[in-house]
Formats: sequence, structure tokens, C-alpha cells
Amino acid sequence: MRKFRLENGLVVILENKATETVTVQATVKAGSNNENKDINGISHFIEHMVFEGTKKRANARVISNEIEGIGGELNAYTSNERTCFYAKVPKSYFDKALDIVSDIIQNPLFNEKNIEKERKIILKEINLHKDEPRFHQWILFNKALFEKHPAKLATYGTVEAVKNLKRGDLLKYYNAYFIPNNTVLSVVGNFDRDIIKKIKNEFKDFKLKNLPEKQKIIEPKQTRIKVGREKRKILNSYMVLGYKTVDRLHKDSYALDVIQSILGRGQSGKIFDEIRNKRGLAYEVGVHN
Repeated sequence: MRKFRLENGLVVILENKATETVTVQATVKAGSNNENKDINGISHFIEHMVFEGTKKRANARVISNEIEGIGGELNAYTSNERTCFYAKVPKSYFDKALDIVSDIIQNPLFNEKNIEKERKIILKEINLHKDEPRFHQWILFNKALFEKHPAKLATYGTVEAVKNLKRGDLLKYYNAYFIPNNTVLSVVGNFDRDIIKKIKNEFKDFKLKNLPEKQKIIEPKQTRIKVGREKRKILNSYMVLGYKTVDRLHKDSYALDVIQSILGRGQSGKIFDEIRNKRGLAYEVGVHN
């Protein structure tokens, strides 16, 4: 694996593998943890909008057809910490995958008509998650666990915030965070020796900017058990029991990975074995760190 940084701050990670495919992924280090309640869901909204047309490609159909027409896959996702866009294609189409991924993150149009179309889709997505208790329980859990930190916010946002987001809000957030010195480009698979030259050429107009100052948030110390409840007329009950732990760079995080494995790996995990196998109290049991 090779890792280097371009002059504009873009971090590039390359891993060559003798496969028949290659995957190009651009990861922007911005997600719902960079938001507040007024713009909750804006990272996810932008994830949708970059596929709705660029200066080179008129609309979503043109963008998707270029990848899917060669048997490839084009997709994206948003989390608390990142917004990712990726294309997986047969190795001979690497140049096309790189061109499209670089194009959508550098040149989205943010057309007003498409903003309104995607707004409706996102509002339906919010309702879809709310209607599905398996997803919604995590929102209740995070809201109970965190008081001030934006980790309490849902990645896809709230109905109120998404309804009120304007084109200007999207552009302001996009221009602040979708910049080369806040982005990682990773390429894994079968690619040729000219890859670095090609990457530099595709991102030559991606200009380095100053990142917004990161707000320091002091989460109050938890001194009591917190409970979040929501009653519904459904056949099953859903529950999450959890704790704040250390960050990923802390040495104890690896011990927690081992604990997770012992308690919850597949059907042999202690919690699955005790709750489902022995007692038959639940259908689905899992452990996450």
C-alpha cells in the first residue's frame, strides 16, 4: 500500500491487487458530526446532490449510465464522520471511474429543480427509517447517550431541518468541507503505472482552502442511567443497551474489539447464545463497538 499527499492537500492511498476490477473512492471527512440541529442532514443531502449533474454531465441518468453501462457500480454513503463516493469497474475502465468520481465531487451543479426533487426523496427516506424500529432505535439511543455532541444527530437529518435547507446552505457547506485537504482518494485493484499522473491531472483544479475551525464540544459527564422510550403499536419490542467508551486511537479500543467478538460474533457469541439459543427471548441479537 502506498500513501502520499498532493500539493493541494489531497491524500491518496493506492493498493494494487491482481484482480479483474478496480475501485475508486473519494472520502470527504465531513458528516453529521460537522452539523447542528438547524442543518442536520446537510452532508447526506449533498451526497444525493452530487449525482444530479455536473458541468460535464447533465443529469443523474448520464452519470449512472456511464458506469452501469460498462458493468460497474456507482454509489455513495454518509456517516457521522465522512461522506463517501465510489465506483467499482472492470480494470480496463479505470480512467472512466476516476474521471466520474473526481467530476461529481468537484463540479456538482446544485440545480434548484433537482434540490426540490431530492428533498422529497430524502424526506421519504427519513420516514422510512422512522417507520423501521430496527433503524429508529439507534436514533433514540444516540439522543439519550449524548447531550451536546452532534453524535446525537441522525445522519439523514430531521424533517424540519431538511425542509428548511436552502441552496445557499448547501453551497456554503459544500465549499467549506468538500475541499482537497479534507478528502482522501483511495484506489484498490488492478491499475497501471501512470495512475499518479492521471490522479494529479484529474484533481489539478481542486484548490486547497482553509478548513472551518473545529468547534470543541465538551460532553457533560454522565452521572446517571439514561433511558429513551417510544411506545408503538407493533408486534415486537426493540432495545439497545450501551455505553460511551474510548475513541478509536485509544489502546483500549482494541480490547473492546475483542470483547465485542466474544460477546457477539455470529451465533457463537455469548449474548446470542444466551438470549436466543438458550432462552428464545429474541430473534435478532447483536453487539457493536
